[in-house]
Amino acid sequence: MSDPSLSEQFEKWLVGSLLANPKFIVEARGLEPLAFNRDDLRAIFRAMLAIDSEGKPLDLVSVAVRLEEDGTLGEVGGPLVLKSLADDAPYVIHVGEWCEKIRDTAERRRLACDALAVSRMAGDAGVSTESLRDRLLASANNLSHNGKPRTHATAEAIVVRLCDVEEQEVEWLWPNRIPLGKLTLLAGDPGLGKSFVTVDMAARVSTGAGWPDCYSQNQPIGSVIMFNCEDDIADTVLPRLKRAGGDPSKVIALQGVTMIDAETGHRRQRGFSLDADLPKLIEVLEENRDVRLVVIDPVSAYCGATDSHKNADIRAMLAPMADMASKYRVAIVMVTHLSKGSGGKAVYRAMGSLAFAAAARAVWHVAKDHDDDKRRLILLAKINISEESTGLAYRLQDGAVCWEETPIVMTADEHLEKETQPERKPRGNGEQGQAVQQVKEWLVEKLTGCSMLAKTVKQLADDADIAPATLKRAKRLAAVKSERIGFGQASVVWWTLPSDDTESVPADVDEAEAARLFPSGSP
Repeated sequence: MSDPSLSEQFEKWLVGSLLANPKFIVEARGLEPLAFNRDDLRAIFRAMLAIDSEGKPLDLVSVAVRLEEDGTLGEVGGPLVLKSLADDAPYVIHVGEWCEKIRDTAERRRLACDALAVSRMAGDAGVSTESLRDRLLASANNLSHNGKPRTHATAEAIVVRLCDVEEQEVEWLWPNRIPLGKLTLLAGDPGLGKSFVTVDMAARVSTGAGWPDCYSQNQPIGSVIMFNCEDDIADTVLPRLKRAGGDPSKVIALQGVTMIDAETGHRRQRGFSLDADLPKLIEVLEENRDVRLVVIDPVSAYCGATDSHKNADIRAMLAPMADMASKYRVAIVMVTHLSKGSGGKAVYRAMGSLAFAAAARAVWHVAKDHDDDKRRLILLAKINISEESTGLAYRLQDGAVCWEETPIVMTADEHLEKETQPERKPRGNGEQGQAVQQVKEWLVEKLTGCSMLAKTVKQLADDADIAPATLKRAKRLAAVKSERIGFGQASVVWWTLPSDDTESVPADVDEAEAARLFPSGSP
């Protein structure tokens, strides 16, 4: 049988880690409270599961309140014990592994009890061998076929009959473009004015001004929460908002969170993380119930520990955000860049995981007009809560967005299709094709002013859906130089542009040291 003290340690680590990092509750939902050996830890874990099943924010306070309502807060030692469990949780979290350890130990305890009961039954001459055999089979049936403990799910199906649902119409922040209570994605290459557009939207919400395609229809005045890590608030965001006619008193910049450093005990500031700090955003929404718009620009900067390229992780992060948007009736606009790949449908071009576009109810692309470098287009890539809408055009003039009244009858897919149509080139000059030219520009952008490991460039190209053959032709076209450093398997290859201003080996000691310590052979 497992060491009881070690089993208790796993239980303390699990509960403490979930109190300190509530997002990991998703990995513990399949664990039954009865698997805990300690009564106090079992009560705490049961309260956490109950809060999670109700879709409420999980933290130290909510758990303490639930235990108090259940009349068990005193039995577990009070709020200070909860804080102690969270403070003592290991820095490295292995929630799934600990759940398996707890489940395995609980199964072993059950089997030991079953064995003892059968042993006592066998000593009773009045019990038939058939009854003993049935008792043993009943115990064995509680194990899975591969010998591992069978998991007993605590989840129950949530069933709603549609006849009991009150039908509602979709509410809009910007009619037929930006829905209230849902996620919207705004994607486009850098330098096209996406941030100007979001500031223009914030200005209109803060004053109740009409939208560009329906100026005469004023909207309810509301507050706006803005996440913007790329532009300075004082010298960029605020002046833009004023030029757009917005009300600064109605716009809130959420710059980060403060926390107590576990090592020093001092309060410090860190960036906001959507996967860990969503309860803090909910607190701001509770304090400002007139918020109608939340802008996250760019969303990739606020993913925290979540891998922005993993579908499952992004879905897990966006699901509570969507619930929050629905509950507080706010429109959440997530800004992102486009991947460097060419071709395909517009909805697949948003940077990072496809889950961003999948979770958004509307996806809009910001693009440059093929026939006018100063003209910008906002084109529909996806909308699944209304009929397809037309696009819009705008220009940036004097630090503000100037909209055109005439709608754009073109989708993002049609724009991309025109963008990727191959140009006619003289025979024997196929390497000058548009796809290779685009990759060449991408490669030059990556290598301008620095050198990069060849394997790093190839990985970035793979992430951008650039074929190896296309990358090779673009490298040759851009006259990129390769320089090998080191010998044998420990050697690495650097790529650099043919410029006297670019050092052959970058001064980034950390990256060079990483290449030395973790060689992967010749790229």
